[in-house]
Amino acid sequence: MTRSPSPEVVNVRPLAWGVAVALSCACTERVSLPARAAQTEQRQCDGSAPDGQTLGTLTVLKAEPQYHIATCSGAGQVFGVRLLVRQAPGESTGQLSRTLECHRARAILAPSSRLADDPFWLPASWVSIEVRPEAGNLLVTLSGETVSDNLLILHRARSFAAQHGPR
Repeated sequence: MTRSPSPEVVNVRPLAWGVAVALSCACTERVSLPARAAQTEQRQCDGSAPDGQTLGTLTVLKAEPQYHIATCSGAGQVFGVRLLVRQAPGESTGQLSRTLECHRARAILAPSSRLADDPFWLPASWVSIEVRPEAGNLLVTLSGETVSDNLLILHRARSFAAQHGPR
């Protein structure tokens, strides 16, 4: 014998899905690039030395792509760029990270980078920056929002590395 649902029982599954979809849409609201840059500038820029001055003295030891190659098709996809930089005396990982993030924010807010082929920002896209120690140096990982962004960052990074290599 099958029982029919009583009128008091409410199927909550569609309701739960509706709430989940509504919440996911609310949580993924995209913040504009200038607003994100302004938030970053407030958090990371402390009014110390101009970031362009510090970045102009970086010594880049290596610039290379981060990529994935699909073994079946052989197609490659660049998903980031790695810059190995010489750690300046007394400079911490956190200090370089703040300097780069501040530079990116200021470059977006007032697009006039003084660095030729600056890989740390793009005019219409966010560049994610991560800095960590590696073998006595600092590894700066940059990634854009799209493969096209990452290819542009790679082109700029290689040129920047050629100009700021060891002397």
